[in-house]
Amino acid sequence: MSSDLLLLCLDAAMALSAIHLGMAAIARKPREANAWLLAALCCAIVAHVLHGRQDYGPWIGEPFRISLGAAAPWLDLARNAAPGLFMLLAYRLFTDRGWPPAWILALFALQMALEGPLRFVGFEHLTEAIPTALQFLLAGAAAWWTVADWRTDLDDARRRVRAVLLLILAVSVVASSLLLRVVIPEESPANYQAHLLLTAFHTLLLAALLVRGGWGSLQAPDSAPTRPSAPATASSDEAALARLRLLLQRDRIYRDPTLSLTGLARRVVVPEYRLRRLIHERLGFRNFNAFLHAHRVAEVAAALEDPANRRTPILTLALDAGYQSVNTFNRGFREVTGVTPSEFRQRADTPPAASPKTA
Repeated sequence: MSSDLLLLCLDAAMALSAIHLGMAAIARKPREANAWLLAALCCAIVAHVLHGRQDYGPWIGEPFRISLGAAAPWLDLARNAAPGLFMLLAYRLFTDRGWPPAWILALFALQMALEGPLRFVGFEHLTEAIPTALQFLLAGAAAWWTVADWRTDLDDARRRVRAVLLLILAVSVVASSLLLRVVIPEESPANYQAHLLLTAFHTLLLAALLVRGGWGSLQAPDSAPTRPSAPATASSDEAALARLRLLLQRDRIYRDPTLSLTGLARRVVVPEYRLRRLIHERLGFRNFNAFLHAHRVAEVAAALEDPANRRTPILTLALDAGYQSVNTFNRGFREVTGVTPSEFRQRADTPPAASPKTA
């Protein structure tokens, strides 16, 4: 009875915390897609709680059992959407590219179809191994986008979000899917015990997020507010910013293809964390690679507009600006200017249309 009451308390705390977190996210940012994704993820958590009480009915005392009836398949579908929702949230938070490519969205749609509609029309033999594999694939993609640009991320708030999401992915998604669906037999008492431990972890994590400010602790703001600094610190920052601008404008240090945040901090003679804050708060960049792209693309764009470079290959100009890969250059140029390098040169070479003469 004591374990049944403990699980009921954990389930109730977990569900209520998820509901509070999701509602707070939408209330704070009702027009932001990331807030709705987090709210959907919280709905998946609530579905996980409710379905778990039915799944583990044989190990729960009679007064504490529930039967979901016709709602069970839909709640099962909702809880199995968690890895895909994590993937979408990680992509939008950390890549600055909006939504993932269509083929990734198609994999998510396929996983959901195998978890739900296709199971109801006679494809039961496909609805175990394949959806589980797709869950791991989606969770792996979320983990990759979480860690890929961590080192070059200049936004301290977003770096903290990366750590939180990576912890959630490691324990909540991967461990839950691996332990409860693959490693431990579903009918064994060990599966129920693992469920208890994971429920306790989820509850503590949600409670910690609420204490830390709910949605505010899981969002990466577009720009971090500049904190007031003491006069000595402000003077030091201005001197460092002046050295950085000199290195960029006079020495064109961005041309160095091996330039890293650590190397640039050494040249500016400031700790890396201070340089990261300066570039983010004073120059408006959230990622070190975006910072380099902006300066390299600006140089190439100016060269493409110069009539003296009309016969110079675009690749030569890109290599001179510090690029080592044509794909990286083309992608960076398009992200900054909105057009390809060839289109940019063609526009620069096309004379403006003459205005019609008036009588």
